Amino acid sequence: MPTSFFKQRRRAMLAAMAYILFLTLGIGWSIAAFIDERDKVMVHNISLFLMRGVQDQAFEMAAQFQYKLLGMQAVAQDVIQSSGEELDAESLQRCTGRILADNLFITNDKGHAWSQSAIPADLLEKDFYQHVLAGRPAVSPLLTGTEGEDLVVLAIPVVRGNRFLGSLGAIYRSENFTNYFQLSSFLSSDGIILLNADGRVIGGSPNGPQVTHYFLDLYQRHMPSGKTPGTGNWAFPVTDRQGRTVYLCIGNLPLHDWRVVTLITDKDLSLNLHDRSLVLRNLFLRLGVCFVLTMIFVIIFMRAMFARRMDSLAREASTDPLTGLLNRASFERRVDGCLQKAGQGLLLVFDLDNFKQINDQYGHPVGDAVILQVGKIMRTSLPEKTFLGRLGGDEFLAFLPAITSTEAAKPPLDRFMNAIRTDEQLHRYHVTASMGISIAPQNGKKFHRLYSCADVALYASKRCGRNRISSYEQVQATPLPTLSEH
Repeated sequence: MPTSFFKQRRRAMLAAMAYILFLTLGIGWSIAAFIDERDKVMVHNISLFLMRGVQDQAFEMAAQFQYKLLGMQAVAQDVIQSSGEELDAESLQRCTGRILADNLFITNDKGHAWSQSAIPADLLEKDFYQHVLAGRPAVSPLLTGTEGEDLVVLAIPVVRGNRFLGSLGAIYRSENFTNYFQLSSFLSSDGIILLNADGRVIGGSPNGPQVTHYFLDLYQRHMPSGKTPGTGNWAFPVTDRQGRTVYLCIGNLPLHDWRVVTLITDKDLSLNLHDRSLVLRNLFLRLGVCFVLTMIFVIIFMRAMFARRMDSLAREASTDPLTGLLNRASFERRVDGCLQKAGQGLLLVFDLDNFKQINDQYGHPVGDAVILQVGKIMRTSLPEKTFLGRLGGDEFLAFLPAITSTEAAKPPLDRFMNAIRTDEQLHRYHVTASMGISIAPQNGKKFHRLYSCADVALYASKRCGRNRISSYEQVQATPLPTLSEH
């Protein structure tokens, strides 16, 4: 077998492995680059997603405030019906006595307030209250109560026709707002604050008071110009006080254009976004597993291909390409191996009579068909364990390892000779065969010696008229000319 074939196959396998390796690495680096490029966009989107979680709770808070306002309007209608044209002190006291919640207050058109709890003395002098006097509901910024607590006031006007009669309001401590964000604190470790439409702080999460001014400064510096309240949500990359890159998230609420402001950091995103290095490690781990499995498949495939090719080369090197019978070199090796082990057997050498005339008269395709048919007859007529070979042209070989005498050879060889004589395809071209045999160990213990003796017997058959079998023993014991004749 030529060594160049194996060198070429080895180079092909190495090239395939290198190609797969570089392809895998290329895909890996491409995906890594894609992840790196898309990372900021992913963080931005996740920040907005978390912002929606804060907004959902803020919407719930807004809905409850709206419900409070509706309830206060109902109380206002009762006051109007019971007081007639004026909100006098008696009617106000009678109305407030019916109000169960101690955080509600009521005023007349002169600005005198009544409430079951203490309210800021200058409440009605605040700027936000001018909206109430103008007939519009209003929400105050963060105010300071009589006991120094942080308060937020919601107020609605009480009107009859076009006449302002007074107002009804509700006082909320800042912790009332904070309670709405207790469950949101896990979304942002830095806190959450609530702003009104004027950008004033109303309240926030438990961490809110500590970061109020910081959040407010970031909000004022990074809020896009021209963005009016209620027009969307935003997430801006900013640098915090520790030098980290974080996202300032701003969400709008439907309650009087309030806004929720918070910071979302990498720590806050860790529950929602895998660490980049972990993603890359998992990616390359999977790619590595795919590469190893691919290499195993390639190696198995190449080994199987080599095995098939080696078998094919072995067959080509040891067989006759036309008939598939053993060639002389392979036949000789097998016979010598058998003789070395058993030391006995019969060698048959034969050729076809007047085969040259068949080629000349009918052409080489017919001659090849005759050769093929003889090979088939050898396989079907001779004993199962017989070695079959072709020397070339119309010369054939057969070694019967179980035959040790001329008498034992007669039955199988007669069957073989009759099969050639009676085959329809061969009979059409008048094909016959002349054969010679030699027996081991009587005539030799090596193939070369047995072949020489069988060849002598073959030519004896031709000299005696062809179409017969002659043995080397009979040739030596002349005048017995043949073992079998037609």
